[in-house]
Amino acid sequence: TNAAVLASGLESEQTLIKEFPAVTGSEDFVNLFDGLDDVKSVYKFLGIVSEETWAKTQAEGKQVPWSNHNPEFLVDLKAIPLGGKIASTMVLDLMAT
Repeated sequence: TNAAVLASGLESEQTLIKEFPAVTGSEDFVNLFDGLDDVKSVYKFLGIVSEETWAKTQAEGKQVPWSNHNPEFLVDLKAIPLGGKIASTMVLDLMAT
């Protein structure tokens, strides 16, 4: 959960986007668990860009510079280890509840 990720120090209130703009892409993730009410699941949009890209995006008046299923999707490949840590933290938290 976001609370677990915040508690871990991997994200902060300043880096966590709490209101995400509407997107037109669809996700099939929920269909994976159809009829499996006892199976826990979690889904998180994870977008990580350089501080320079973030500053440029904010200066342009955009909320975020990326979104999956979007031609402007951007990821700083050096951030993949952080994404893995965030995903692992969320899974461990989910499994503990």
